[in-house]
Amino acid sequence: MIINIIFISFLLIIFIYISPIIDHLMPEYDENKSSIELLIEIIIQLFLIGIVVYLIRTNKKLSLNFLKISKYEELIIDLIATIVFIGTQRQLSFKLKHLTNYHHIQYLIKK
Repeated sequence: MIINIIFISFLLIIFIYISPIIDHLMPEYDENKSSIELLIEIIIQLFLIGIVVYLIRTNKKLSLNFLKISKYEELIIDLIATIVFIGTQRQLSFKLKHLTNYHHIQYLIKK
């Protein structure tokens, strides 16, 4: 049980350290960019996040063979790690807020 907690904590620390690296690889939020440019940057960033999560998850499954972790616990680990990973993406958050606030559909709905 203690080994499981240590391993899960180690995985979360990996996510916390890798996430800002991806965030800094992406261009900074610029409100003067077009919606298309922001959308392309968001898609690229989500694609990178997906690749990193997949690679970590694949390696995690290999190392989980020696631990007694149930499918339920594995699902909880994945959920927490994904929330941590996405939550620490500052530039992604700014870009998504911009698209949400200034999307052309907003103006059609308000009329």
